[in-house]
Amino acid sequence: MPNICIFCGRAGLSKEHVWPGWSHSYIRKAKHGARRHRRAARIRGKDKSIEREGDVTKIQLRVVCEKHCNNGWMSRLETRVMPIVIPLLTGAPIQLNKYNQEILATWIAMKLQIFEFNFPDKSIVTPALERSLLMGRRVPPDIMSIWIARYRGVQENSYYREAGGVAWRNR
Repeated sequence: MPNICIFCGRAGLSKEHVWPGWSHSYIRKAKHGARRHRRAARIRGKDKSIEREGDVTKIQLRVVCEKHCNNGWMSRLETRVMPIVIPLLTGAPIQLNKYNQEILATWIAMKLQIFEFNFPDKSIVTPALERSLLMGRRVPPDIMSIWIARYRGVQENSYYREAGGVAWRNR
């Protein structure tokens, strides 16, 4: 794990929720209260995974600085994305115009870049330059494609990465 911020390189790291606190009430709870959280990655041609019991909404990573990033530009981005993500999580109608798509894609890119550091053996796929550019430009990197779709299957809340994707399931 890094000891400096993955976006700006500053010290003074704070914990960042992978699933933000405001989203917890919209994310479906497992039937028995506990959730299995699995970290998996393909590293140098070999599949590796770690499974842990616990609530996926509790995953926090100490990889971003507290002042400039977590309580700065990232907090402002979270505030802008909430009115877009909440209807998506609840199934309420929302128009994903170009502006909303850009905010949503930027937020997803930020969360994916943070969550990469939850994987074992340094399986980070986003270069440091791309993380820095996301922080500076507030747009997803050109090397990233983000696809969003409604999922009606049985899988619980999840994160899927084939170099990156995120999925939620409505309550």
